[in-house]
Amino acid sequence: MIVVSGTKRSGTSMWMQVLRRAGLQSLGEAFPRGWDRRIAAANPRGFFESDYRNGIYYRTNPHPETGLYLAAEDLRQVAIKVFAHGVVKTERAYLDRLIICVRPWRAYAASLQRLRDLEAASARDPEAKRGREPSLPPPLGWWEEHLVLMRDVHARGLDARWVGYDEVLANPAGVVPDLFAWLGTGDANEAVAAIEPSLQTQRPANLGDFGLPAATVAALDALEAALMSGQGADPAFAARAWAEAEPSRPEIAAFRAADARRLAPVRRRNRPAVTADEAHP
Repeated sequence: MIVVSGTKRSGTSMWMQVLRRAGLQSLGEAFPRGWDRRIAAANPRGFFESDYRNGIYYRTNPHPETGLYLAAEDLRQVAIKVFAHGVVKTERAYLDRLIICVRPWRAYAASLQRLRDLEAASARDPEAKRGREPSLPPPLGWWEEHLVLMRDVHARGLDARWVGYDEVLANPAGVVPDLFAWLGTGDANEAVAAIEPSLQTQRPANLGDFGLPAATVAALDALEAALMSGQGADPAFAARAWAEAEPSRPEIAAFRAADARRLAPVRRRNRPAVTADEAHP
């Protein structure tokens, strides 16, 4: 499959739209679970997400409700969105090509907060919805997800391209055709025409450092610069970045574990009401 990945709010929806415009088949609805009534402002053209966004593996394939089985050999040229942690769980046979979207961490954090605001505003109980938001600060989530995904790409030898969100918006004619040559399928001219920079909602003038310590900001900036310059494709860089992150990993794991304990009862009661910002399983 042609898998579009990255963090949430990183341009994954844009790339799903681009691939569809280029003529590729895809899995996922534009506005699943009634999102057109609640959070369409976050992605006016649609999200194109499916029940496989958190991974294609034994818990999702066969589908636990419908019994549908995705056979990898039948889906080589089909596009699907799977977020970073989902790629790590996805069986290798489904990862033919991996487009990894990278958005600057400040813009990601601001965009994620905007999405959460939209979700809370449309909820029956906004305060309860706020209480179900993950406690991990978004910039740290951005940092961890890129490290985990980069490590998995190199550990399993995945055929991946790291694509900067801002670079695509600034120069679609320079970026998109090369990526489609790598894919070996799709109409690159139609793909370029699908890029609309005007749909970007978070711009540098709106953003700050989110009250983070200077050392954390420096680490985030360094990883962002490295990924934007293409170093994510370098196995040596990936190994070094993973090792340097070791001191912070227990802190992030503690956030994740606390959220899992706090949100578990809510998920059991409201399993059908999954939101666009569901915490990692």
